[in-house]
Amino acid sequence: MPHTENLDHYFVFNPAEFDFYAVDCYELVREDELARTLAEIVLHAGTDFDGRERAPMRNAEARVTLAVTEAREGD
Repeated sequence: MPHTENLDHYFVFNPAEFDFYAVDCYELVREDELARTLAEIVLHAGTDFDGRERAPMRNAEARVTLAVTEAREGD
């Protein structure tokens, strides 16, 4: 299917958000290395060159994933 022009539509898959959703999936199945890698990508993509966050909620979720996977290393 062709890409949509209206990415604000709730029911449209946005390929740029794939990493964000994959972070949660990998965290849930305890693939922590993959979850951490994608969380770092999400943080990078969600932050402007000047450090301003473009996607604060996604970045917050990525930081939670980094904290959870860090805590699991001690298990």
